[in-house]
Amino acid sequence: IGPVNKVINMMCCWFEDPDGIAFKKHLERVPDYLWVAEDGLKMQGYNGSQLWDTSFAVQAIASTGLADTFKDCLRNAHQFVHNTQVMV
Repeated sequence: IGPVNKVINMMCCWFEDPDGIAFKKHLERVPDYLWVAEDGLKMQGYNGSQLWDTSFAVQAIASTGLADTFKDCLRNAHQFVHNTQVMV
């Protein structure tokens, strides 16, 4: 799913402004998804599920009603989610 989202998001940024900073930031990250190996072009599906795993864990904690018990964990999760976002 990662490369599909990457391409669609990049196309949307290009459509909005081909010379814009958002599109240029996408271009900088293309090598994270595409590279040429000895047997041809490769495309990375994703580079990890840490963000999804964190999000699901936070949802699970929230659904228990025990968020107060896990304040430090939730703060760390919030910081991780913040740090892993692409900021334009």
